[in-house]
Amino acid sequence: GWERSRRVRVRQPQHCSALLSTAQHAQAMGPRPRRCGGPGGLAQLLLLCLCLQLVVRSLAADNGWKRPGCHRVVYNPPPVSLALRAARCKCAGHTRKISIPDCVEFHITTNACRGFCESWSIPSALETLLVNPHQPVTSVGECCNIMDTEDVTVRVMCLNGFRELTFKSAKSCSCYHCKKD
Repeated sequence: GWERSRRVRVRQPQHCSALLSTAQHAQAMGPRPRRCGGPGGLAQLLLLCLCLQLVVRSLAADNGWKRPGCHRVVYNPPPVSLALRAARCKCAGHTRKISIPDCVEFHITTNACRGFCESWSIPSALETLLVNPHQPVTSVGECCNIMDTEDVTVRVMCLNGFRELTFKSAKSCSCYHCKKD
């Protein structure tokens, strides 16, 4: 019975940190202990990560101009469809508090335009430089603008009686030339 309990069944290690007896270790793995993955495994993992990063960056470079922010592009970006422009610039409800002297303060919700549109800068063409040599860069920009409006009329109680006030509300929005006022 005692001999039977002294016998130990050696199990195969399930991970690299499990150790065999010194004799078994030297026979199976040589004189130097091995670590999980070893230096070759780490190098392979780093190489794999580097390759994946290069693939992701090359895919992102093709559409980099679509990300928010200002990015350099090699070619002019492809034209954006009107449907896509409409999805990026749209009407949105905007509530504000109105205070008019001698009238009851009130809140009104009108439509405003909200969203983002394209802009880019390119080196000026030779024709542009001949006409204006001080313009080495031509910028094209579009902003989310109100294209059409409708009137919203509100009846307000004031000291002198009721007053009808009219406010503009966006009826349609689109990407259009940015205005400098």
